[in-house]
Amino acid sequence: MTEKGSPRADASALARSIADEVPHVLHVDDDRAFLELAETFLSRHGLIASTAESTTEARERLASSAVDCIVCDYDMPEENGVEFLESVRADRPNLPFVLFTGKGSEEVASEAISAGVTDYLQKETGTEQWRVLANRVENLVERRRSERLAEYSFRAMETAREGISLIDVDGRFVYVNRAYADFVGYDREDLVGRHWEELYQDADLEDVYDEVLPAVRQDGEWEGEHVYLRADGSTIPVDHALSYCEEGVLVCLIRAGG
Repeated sequence: MTEKGSPRADASALARSIADEVPHVLHVDDDRAFLELAETFLSRHGLIASTAESTTEARERLASSAVDCIVCDYDMPEENGVEFLESVRADRPNLPFVLFTGKGSEEVASEAISAGVTDYLQKETGTEQWRVLANRVENLVERRRSERLAEYSFRAMETAREGISLIDVDGRFVYVNRAYADFVGYDREDLVGRHWEELYQDADLEDVYDEVLPAVRQDGEWEGEHVYLRADGSTIPVDHALSYCEEGVLVCLIRAGG
């Protein structure tokens, strides 16, 4: 069971809040009629669309509101789309940016890729282009949100007071946070690659193999108390929680026991 206020509960709440957000796309183009048409169709596809007729206006919107993706034309009066992309990348290196342009050429595409464009899409006639653009934006935003969640999760694990470790299908540690290493008295680098059996006294291994691991496989998680064997040979009681990821990685959380 996940306790309210624990790292697992906080991470779950954060994941839900990010996943539930409707993507907000900022469309930059100096053609007002084209912007209005795009805003109508993108909204129909479930996106929040705002517009800017210049890169100066676009920067003002970026500074005042949360934007999940930029869609920008190439031919713009103040600076072209790639030049704007370069300035965006200086402050927001991971913000999805789609160059949506009628100027299709290998030279422009190569220039955009070198500047770090996320996607490149050529303008077409008809309404199908809006469905394609909306799908591209949704996929890019979803991918970036997944990356953000991974970043947040890693930061949460690194700073958690609970000891957190990840154990691969062979039973070896592939990650331990600082708190986990402190609990068991190892340097993090020394613990990674070791088998979890090294943290148990021989008399306790039978219980882990016969009771704990089968329970985790059956129910997906297990909680209880164990006595860990520290690097210096001393022991420490811990409250222990285990759960499986789909890939077969075992997630282990520990805190000081009674």
